[in-house]
Amino acid sequence: MTVAMEAHVGGPLGLRVMQEHREPAPSGPGPRGRYAREIMLLSSGGKPVQYGLVRVDLSAVGAAVSERILAGSAPLGRVLIEAGTLRDVHDVTLVRIATGRELARRIGVDPGRTLFGRFAMISLAAGSPKQQLPAPTAGGTRFPTSMSPSQASHPAVELLEIPLVESTRST
Repeated sequence: MTVAMEAHVGGPLGLRVMQEHREPAPSGPGPRGRYAREIMLLSSGGKPVQYGLVRVDLSAVGAAVSERILAGSAPLGRVLIEAGTLRDVHDVTLVRIATGRELARRIGVDPGRTLFGRFAMISLAAGSPKQQLPAPTAGGTRFPTSMSPSQASHPAVELLEIPLVESTRST
């Protein structure tokens, strides 16, 4: 949703990490375990535009991507896009949330406000990202709609995204 939100707000998104948690890899300490964070995506003017929770299996990405994710300086979607990582978003569930007092405080809305968002799983391509980028064709760039089972990792990312900006679509 990073690209869609950037298009909606008219520019790149900033990131504020509100909380984070790291679980070491089963084989011991190091940057390759699981990483979870609570985040707020911000417009270029600093306005909150999306709240989220994300958990990433860092063993599914390369060391450089893992380091960039842990740095917390860019949204996860932007990091994966810039790394050329092929992503397959699946098991999407749309959710309706009536904000309780704590969530409302955290995201800056009135308690009881109804918000909508999505839970999703994301599988990431295994291997070299350069080998799996879509190639330009005579009719433009062709993007695969999904990865073959041999390309996909197990679901490497679990996320909840709640947009905080109103849609500009007319009904």
